[in-house]
Amino acid sequence: MHLAENHNGEQGESPTDTAEVIMGDGLRTDLPSEDRLRDDQLHAIERELMLLSRHHILPASNHRHGRRTLERSAYLLLSRIEVEGPMTLAQLAEAFSLDVSTVNRQTAAMVQAGLVERIPDPNGAMARRLAMTPEGRQRLQADRDIVLDALAKILTEWAGGDLRQLADVLGRFNLTCEREYDYVWPRPAPLSDH
Repeated sequence: MHLAENHNGEQGESPTDTAEVIMGDGLRTDLPSEDRLRDDQLHAIERELMLLSRHHILPASNHRHGRRTLERSAYLLLSRIEVEGPMTLAQLAEAFSLDVSTVNRQTAAMVQAGLVERIPDPNGAMARRLAMTPEGRQRLQADRDIVLDALAKILTEWAGGDLRQLADVLGRFNLTCEREYDYVWPRPAPLSDH
């Protein structure tokens, strides 16, 4: 940081090291240039995440796209049951950091639609578990195939290295969020570079 004399002869930060322009986008104007760059980057990430959430190809979208039939919550809950196996309401609520009552409403609709069924706990516990039905598995895979086809179309001109880099950065971001908020999403073993 450079010190410069102001009009009173006192030393202070040089204007080149402190962001002094007032911006209408909420960016901080009182930060040294290195901190301002980080602040600018965080604003850019926030904007891109907001824009990403609006795309209808994503499984987290609330919008129907083409032949997709699952609601956002059903897609996410079925995806978790797919990797974990049958789960109790409490386990699902903990996995998504939701109230049990919220998960109960969402899964009740899934039971009624034939996507999951309640089964006894194999360990003899009182709480019943939710297991995916063949119908739920088929509809999850059908919606996932639609998402994958859309991603393949959108990313058709991206090189393999760029796809890998995007997957790596998104994975790192998700893992960081999971550590910060203490909820982990089970993942398959990483693909080998060979």
